[in-house]
Amino acid sequence: MDEFSGYCCVEHGREAVQSGEASACVICERNPQSDQGFCLSCADLVTGEALGISDPNGPSTSNSQGRSWDASSSLSAAEAVRIAEIESQNEQLTKYKSLVSHFQESLTCQICSEIYKQPCSLSPCGHIVCYPCLFKWFTAAVPEGEDPSTFLHMLNKTCPYCRSAVSQKPAEVWNMKAMVQKLVSSGLMEGESSEDGHEGLGERTGNGGDPWKGIFG
Repeated sequence: MDEFSGYCCVEHGREAVQSGEASACVICERNPQSDQGFCLSCADLVTGEALGISDPNGPSTSNSQGRSWDASSSLSAAEAVRIAEIESQNEQLTKYKSLVSHFQESLTCQICSEIYKQPCSLSPCGHIVCYPCLFKWFTAAVPEGEDPSTFLHMLNKTCPYCRSAVSQKPAEVWNMKAMVQKLVSSGLMEGESSEDGHEGLGERTGNGGDPWKGIFG
């Protein structure tokens, strides 16, 4: 026979109740308790009554003394399941928020504290900086409005983090850029527009497709 409230069969469960080995269900007073003081069969009945789907011709939720069990007076099995579901959802929501926060921190420029729009990788150190911050760093000593190529001796072509010399043109990190766009378009980041920063560096700077014109080569 099928397992019943932790016993191999109904008969064994009822024998355990009669011998005092197990506590009896508060409704039928014959079968061993499983949860909330009910046996499995009565728990189903209480759940059905709580949901308004009980069978009027089916078994009654009254005990041997004729006292009817009021499903609303105790936490029903359905309510317990719902509470467990809500707690599980809240736990998952907390994990998602933590994950989004971690992603946002990883995808934020540590110089301007803004989400990367044009992340650029430096060689050979490998650090990543957004294009506006990097351009300002390289040309900080160049007079405003002047062509950087005429002030090559004044260019600071080093990494703003580790100060190592940058030997090649910084490369736009497209996979990180795609991650930023996905995160922003998801709506999980407040104050960020999904329309910002979708163009490439060449389009954004208007330097004939070379955002580093006058600085590298």
